Amino acid sequence: MSERDPRVDLSDELLPEHAVAAVQALDHVGVVIVPGGSPAAALTAAAALVLLARTHAHVDVYGDAALPHNPWGVVTLSELLTSLAAVRPIAQAEPECTLTISTGTAPGADRYIAPAAWTVSVTDTPSALADNPADGIEMAVAPYGGMFAAAIVAADLFCDALAPLGLPVAPRRPTFVWNLLDYTYESAPASKLGPPVWAPVLFGGCGSVGSSAAAALACDDLTGMNAVAVDGDDFDPVRNTFRYPAATNRMARTAKASWVSDILAAAGATTDHLVGPIRNWTTSQPAPGFDGIVVSSVDDVDGRYEVADLLARTTLSAAVRALSFHIQREHLGDGLRCPFCDFVTAASPLAQAAADAKLTGLGEQRIVELLHNDTGLEQQDINEMLSAGKLTPETAQGLLGARLADLRNRLYAQAAIPAADPNAAPPAPLSAPFVSWAVGVLLAAEVAKYARGLASVNRRVEVDLLGYPGDFVHIRPADTTGRCACARAIRTRWMHALYPDAFTRTAS
Repeated sequence: MSERDPRVDLSDELLPEHAVAAVQALDHVGVVIVPGGSPAAALTAAAALVLLARTHAHVDVYGDAALPHNPWGVVTLSELLTSLAAVRPIAQAEPECTLTISTGTAPGADRYIAPAAWTVSVTDTPSALADNPADGIEMAVAPYGGMFAAAIVAADLFCDALAPLGLPVAPRRPTFVWNLLDYTYESAPASKLGPPVWAPVLFGGCGSVGSSAAAALACDDLTGMNAVAVDGDDFDPVRNTFRYPAATNRMARTAKASWVSDILAAAGATTDHLVGPIRNWTTSQPAPGFDGIVVSSVDDVDGRYEVADLLARTTLSAAVRALSFHIQREHLGDGLRCPFCDFVTAASPLAQAAADAKLTGLGEQRIVELLHNDTGLEQQDINEMLSAGKLTPETAQGLLGARLADLRNRLYAQAAIPAADPNAAPPAPLSAPFVSWAVGVLLAAEVAKYARGLASVNRRVEVDLLGYPGDFVHIRPADTTGRCACARAIRTRWMHALYPDAFTRTAS
């Protein structure tokens, strides 16, 4: 390839033909998106467009559509496509086939996405939900189901193209129906909903997942919501735009917390933001607790502990690993998983060092030095990660002197494509922005469900986009080692004092 493709993180040891095979497989598939006629169908088409235009070089829109309020700040689908010019990859091959995706009932399409509020429907034939106002099609609710279905389609096309190269995938299903109310293989039941009553929301982390959650929520009417965004990092237009589905080429360098705050404010929310770690927000408050919902997407031990220390009424946590992820509802002190329980084993310095060594390619001893001394990365560290294929020259920019936590944030959701000769080169890690979008939509849907009096997730949903979501949820007990934040009696007493109504019922 004459230019480095943003879809594949090439290392110096990844032979060009291996990278070319991966991106050409994606470029051999052209995509045409045909929007349906409703506002929800237009928003669903927009979600599909921002994902597919990042992974496939040949993407177009057939028949323009007006967009209602949206996080990308555009008024039509064609304008959105133009605004993605900077994030679109340069084609490495001509398309060998073209797939048509409809968010309505256009005849002859290959895939149909129903633009529904709570139902996730991806089919090879038109869905009755495309014209069914009972599931939110008239914009009483944003099309959370449709926006998640867009991620399913993006994952399907990604996996179908790369399976011949060794990506281990599940067979594609001609019909996939799921819902975001109870996460089973059924359409969402029809319901008449009044105007939402938004709980206060705090975004703990405004990276690719947090910004995707804000973007999905911003397709709703957020009038009456009070929201605060907290993150210590800046959005880098060069490094982040491709990987963040909420971003377009209009983005300038700015604090991520400020950007997410602006997205929510434009949808009607009253917002504030803080540039810094979550503990800075906590210590600035006059009293303990947050009587609302914390949307947590921080992925390091310190950050998760700080989320637990917020003592929020409800926390919605997310974690991503390659193409799999989970979201989880948490109430510290109720006997089930709290915001820190999943991180207890990593809280041990040796366990954290082993995990970081696997993630970064650095030796465990070097990781321990960085953790213990709280020192920044040196050029030798960066060189080792480049040689190991964990970084590219582009993703390595700005890491000299950075903290280990900053490095973790760079190593993003990726799919590893095996090299043709494993002895000659490491796998090609392919970026998968649709993962962040899928996680963000589920988090946003949970916030929207709460605002409309619908039951929240009970308690954890796990998804692997190499296949399809299951028709069940998980309930996991709290950590029992005594080393978790929820094991401290003072925190439990505070939670019971702050939210007595939440503990008068059996935990569910």
